Amino acid sequence: MRKKMLTSTFFVLLLSILLVNTFKIEVFAQTTTKITTPAEFKYAIKPQFDKVYDFSEGLAKVRVDGKYGLIDKTGKIVCETKFNTIDKFSEGLAIVSVDGKYGFIDKTGKIVCEPQFDKLYDFSDGLAKVKISGKYGYVDKTGKIVSEPEFNLIYDLSEGLSIFGDKGILVDRTSNTDIKTNFNKTGNFSEGLAIVKVGSNYKFTTKTGKITDLVVKNEFGNMYNSNEGLNIDFSGKSDYFKEDLAKLCVNDKWGFIDKTGKIVCEPQFDEVNLFNEGIAKVKLNGKYGFIDKTGKIICKPQFDFADVFSEDVATVSVDGKYGFVDKTGKILIKPQFNVAGSFSEGLAMVYLGGKWGFIMNPLTK
Repeated sequence: MRKKMLTSTFFVLLLSILLVNTFKIEVFAQTTTKITTPAEFKYAIKPQFDKVYDFSEGLAKVRVDGKYGLIDKTGKIVCETKFNTIDKFSEGLAIVSVDGKYGFIDKTGKIVCEPQFDKLYDFSDGLAKVKISGKYGYVDKTGKIVSEPEFNLIYDLSEGLSIFGDKGILVDRTSNTDIKTNFNKTGNFSEGLAIVKVGSNYKFTTKTGKITDLVVKNEFGNMYNSNEGLNIDFSGKSDYFKEDLAKLCVNDKWGFIDKTGKIVCEPQFDEVNLFNEGIAKVKLNGKYGFIDKTGKIICKPQFDFADVFSEDVATVSVDGKYGFVDKTGKILIKPQFNVAGSFSEGLAMVYLGGKWGFIMNPLTK
């Protein structure tokens, strides 16, 4: 009888051990599955270059043996690596340099304007600013000088306007019309208005050079225009509204206000970025996460680094490795790259094994 009881006890203990171990195995398996669920990434262009840059207008700059060329999205070289520098394409043209002089090429790599200028800037509204012998002017897309280099400085603005010289001559580049003004500093035009400095005061100017007082100062000491979305903090911290919200700093903590000055996210973070695709990057206690436009944390600060969202995906870093998350904070591609950039035109640059390549957006089917 005693032997039978001992045998029964032994089997009960053995069964208990088996059940406990089985339970542990299940839990471990579930945890492992949860960690490894991110989709495997797909290379669009395998790492092979010394350096790569974001795609712009269907082409990307690459570097091989210290020289720059261009590739398309299949990795095909469309412009041999022979230039000292190549900029991103702007209005179908890219700035290149050879032996310290600048010109530009088209998307086939053909030289449209031989490198000849001391400095050349991106095209805007069909014109590019150039520097010759310390003076600034403009050239068209053939390289022809349309505004002689005679000014010590030119502020490139938007919407076809520029500021020439120290006296604040506002010029409509589309008609080459001078608009006399008396302001000495300006920002970009947005929907027909730009902020300008007149003496020690900031105001707005129209495209005709007319100064307007469409400016208010709110309780936080900020000057903003609710229609144009411009915000300037008189304490020295400046910012524009983006996606209808602007950053606000109170007692070294950051939050957001809307265009009426209402706080939509209480200042609570150590750092914040402007919203992009409805999401803002925030930093708290040395870690990065994301919030939505109500200030709700959608991904708690947990990453060593995080970039802004681009094409519904953000680059993040953990323990020196880079991966990607979606707008819920779910890891799409686990951190494994030495360096990774943001997605642009469906591709993101990655650095692995000493070479650069491109991967495809995991959300793109």
